[in-house]
Amino acid sequence: MTAILNQAPESSVADRILEIAKEIIDSVGEAGLRIDEVMDRADVKAPVIYRHFGSREGLVQSAHLARYADSFRSGSTAFGAAARAARSQSEFRLAVDALIDAAFDETHIEARLVRLEVLAMGTARPELASAIRTFQDENRQPLVRGLKFAQQLGWVRSDLNMHEFIEWATSTTLGLAAVSQFRTEPETAQQWVRYQRTAIQTALFGDGI
Repeated sequence: MTAILNQAPESSVADRILEIAKEIIDSVGEAGLRIDEVMDRADVKAPVIYRHFGSREGLVQSAHLARYADSFRSGSTAFGAAARAARSQSEFRLAVDALIDAAFDETHIEARLVRLEVLAMGTARPELASAIRTFQDENRQPLVRGLKFAQQLGWVRSDLNMHEFIEWATSTTLGLAAVSQFRTEPETAQQWVRYQRTAIQTALFGDGI
């Protein structure tokens, strides 16, 4: 059966099925997701699941993509608004600092690990990888618009391609997930964040201050 990616269903029944699939994967991993269990917990028959998701694989991929979207706490919309509201480079820098603080907040470790897991699952699933790219592109647009606004005012380097910069800067949060997972000393992650903060500020402003 064909997999159907349906990570944001409009149907309340499909949404319930998806939430149950996400809970199962979060608890025991995708290998532990059984259609019989989903049927029992959602109180539906198998054809209902297949109508919305095509197959077990479609449900699994939909759940992964929904988990990725749930974990994506970039603060992009808030940054876009703050950037466009800035009246000086100093105010814009404050918006950048707030975005960095939110992106590297230690309370978001689990969310970053979820993103790493889903990205790994997408390496052998072209449809999932494509859906992740589409989601990321849409989610990052407020960031790009905020940075281009500052670029037009001369507050950041004029030679930066903002799409490429955002691709690099947001990917560094995944690096922190690996650091946090495999190096348990708090000072290691803290130092890593300081390095990344300096790198981002230098790339944007040229001074790293």
